[in-house]
Amino acid sequence: MSIWKKSGLILPLRTAPPTAQDDSHRKPGIEAREFITLTLLLFLILIYPVFSMLWYHQYPAVSIEAAILVILCLSIAALLSLILQFAGASVRNLALVTVLTFAFVVQFNLFFIGIISVLAAGLFLTLIFRDAFRTMLLAVMVCLIAGAWMDHQINPATKIQEAEPSAAQAGQGPVIHLLMDGFTGPDGLPAMNEAQELKQDIISLFRKNGFQIFTRAYTHYSSTMDSMTRAFNFRNDDENIWQRTSLLGEKISFPENKWFGMLADSGYNVVVNQTGSADFCSAAISTKMFCNVFSTPNLKTIHTDVKNPLTRVAVLLRTLIGQSILVSKVRRNYGVFDTWGVSMYDDRILEKLVEDLQQQPQNAYFAHVLLPHAPLVLRQDCTLDYESETWHRWPAFEGLVGNNEETRKVRYNKLIEQMRCALTRLDTFFGELRSLGIYDDATIIVHGDHGAGAFNFSPSVQNMDKTNDRDLREMFSILFAVKYPGGGSEVNDEVISLNVLMANTAARVIGSVLVESSNIVQSEDEPFIYFADSYPLKQAFVNIFHRKSDFIGEEQEEAVESASPDQ
Repeated sequence: MSIWKKSGLILPLRTAPPTAQDDSHRKPGIEAREFITLTLLLFLILIYPVFSMLWYHQYPAVSIEAAILVILCLSIAALLSLILQFAGASVRNLALVTVLTFAFVVQFNLFFIGIISVLAAGLFLTLIFRDAFRTMLLAVMVCLIAGAWMDHQINPATKIQEAEPSAAQAGQGPVIHLLMDGFTGPDGLPAMNEAQELKQDIISLFRKNGFQIFTRAYTHYSSTMDSMTRAFNFRNDDENIWQRTSLLGEKISFPENKWFGMLADSGYNVVVNQTGSADFCSAAISTKMFCNVFSTPNLKTIHTDVKNPLTRVAVLLRTLIGQSILVSKVRRNYGVFDTWGVSMYDDRILEKLVEDLQQQPQNAYFAHVLLPHAPLVLRQDCTLDYESETWHRWPAFEGLVGNNEETRKVRYNKLIEQMRCALTRLDTFFGELRSLGIYDDATIIVHGDHGAGAFNFSPSVQNMDKTNDRDLREMFSILFAVKYPGGGSEVNDEVISLNVLMANTAARVIGSVLVESSNIVQSEDEPFIYFADSYPLKQAFVNIFHRKSDFIGEEQEEAVESASPDQ
């Protein structure tokens, strides 16, 4: 040994400090910098879907409930970070990837393949980037949050291009098509006094406004997708039906739409006002189509009409979790985290329609109005009622048995209030068209797509032998009314299906014969409906309007007793 070493004048070489990946050199315990970094990353991952939801629904981000959500996410992040301080670096990265996957499940509605893909990609990146993984993840989360904020700044309503009307439109008024989702027709309403008074008010409203109203209009189908796909294309077949079981994760869309195509081919600009619940803008037509999208549910009503901030927080969390269809399936299967019932209706849809009509009165307009669609939280004056019990807000319990007589009466009273709100909104809308001076020249189509659904037995194949006439009228009877320029009011009691009514209306609007007999797959000589949950759908020929029974038989009483408010 050198004399210099013996004297201590030459210090031994210092070994390199242990790396973050070298778990063997790491002492257990809390490291402040590591704790703060990990907490920040976890917080950004958790808060990303929260603020994306708030911004998307134009919910006030500066509010008591938003602050509580921030504190909640920060607390969860700090707790997880504290626990992970006693784990190795590889376990921490795995935890980050797992939390990120959950956030993506909620935000992007991932299913099993998507979950596996995100997990695999995340783990692969941890192996490739190692120490740089967290820095990269931090940059990604900042970009995602910034992107969500910038998306929020974009006005969801499209400005319609200024365009001269075509020769086909010259001298013509607008075509206005309102889909009132879940609006039961007059003859589908039950015998209870309140419902019969509503029936007369529905007929009176449309008669005074110059409409032809078809009191016994009905649809062959019990869902929006099935019903409107057929109405748009003037068909009544059982092929290519939306399969809820295998395609549950897919958004409802209508890529095939002869009605929109014919309007566009005739020279009309087609303007669609839709919600996030169904995509009517996916129609494969010409470029003369403009789309305004409004978010659902209408979360802003929670901020203005629910007083308790903790209740608002709970509703926002349920809505956040409910964004994922996968999580919703788990919720339904295990009866946890039940849906609270936020209003789906948004006044902005009709307001935007009036605004556009003032600017461009020669266009064809379609609006998906989620009224009187559930949840049933609107009073007849259209004020919100979030003080009712949660089960009151839905027409039926999930499952084969929807109601007993007691729960059905409670729910139908709520439904009647919401239908009266719909009538109020329609009457106001017609008045606004008159004030614009375009009402008399306008063609206005107003109809439902299925009944409100306050049934005792759901219209499924399993219930074919149990459904009573009242159930069938309730589910398949729809509102249909149309006003033509210069036309007078009329009450038509003919039993006629939605697809035939749309074909007849389209032929008159466009001015040509659109539908040949070969387009109608089944004969319309006898009313028929399709029972769901089986594909192809099972067809049943039943005359739901000529039979007058409005009661539940003795053999059905035991089956409905199991349905109760405690479900």
